[in-house]
Amino acid sequence: MRLATVVLFMLAGTIAKAQVADGVYEFPACTAAPVSDGRIQIADGEIRFYESTCQLGAGKSVDGLDGALIHAATCTGEGETWGMTILLMPGFDGGLIRVESGLALTYAACD
Repeated sequence: MRLATVVLFMLAGTIAKAQVADGVYEFPACTAAPVSDGRIQIADGEIRFYESTCQLGAGKSVDGLDGALIHAATCTGEGETWGMTILLMPGFDGGLIRVESGLALTYAACD
């Protein structure tokens, strides 16, 4: 958790004020591969991963992090259901920063 907090503070100065837009994002960069474990799609209040989907609860803003929203999420995949907390915020050049317990990733925005 400490690492994720440090990463957030390091990136805070470069984040746009807009909230995360619906779209396709890929970690670490966009590829032409039709299937990728690093690709996610955000649309209609959910995040779609390669083998799972998370329904996002109403986002709550985070003081001091422009555009950041923290969500309670209910996820399903591979016959399992689980809950988690996900922080989403705008990243570089229209990209996305996703933070979960023990994880912080910066995604590129893809067409």
